[in-house]
Amino acid sequence: MPSSARNSYFAIRAFNVEIASIKDGGAIKKSTQSGSNIASNLRMQWWRDVISDIYTHPSDKKKEEETLVKSSSNSTEYISQSIAASRKQNPIVRSLQSAIHSSNLTKRFLDRMMEAREEDLDVKQMKSMEDLVQYGEDTTSSFLYLSLECAG
Repeated sequence: MPSSARNSYFAIRAFNVEIASIKDGGAIKKSTQSGSNIASNLRMQWWRDVISDIYTHPSDKKKEEETLVKSSSNSTEYISQSIAASRKQNPIVRSLQSAIHSSNLTKRFLDRMMEAREEDLDVKQMKSMEDLVQYGEDTTSSFLYLSLECAG
């Protein structure tokens, strides 16, 4: 990997590790009814929102922030502000944002990775070899395509 692309590459790699580790859930036990738990789904949604925010036009983002600041008396807006602040403080988010803008990364590859990881939350074992191949295409191949975009 060329030295000029390493920061972007490591940002994508960190993002991949982060969304892959959501299934493990640390010490959180899986619920017996749905397979995956609410915390895992919330973490995936948080990352989905982060990627969406990064690709949002900067002027739209500024307007959203101004609206939230003006109407901070409501608890829902306060929570939204807290979530937005947590996104800005996350080092992976900051690195990924820099990588997306500096390497002009394709959003579809990031979305494919997240969609595959999200579907995998409830899977204990793939049903067929075709499912496994598709999972590999959506996760690993997307990661490799993004890596190639970083390299130029």
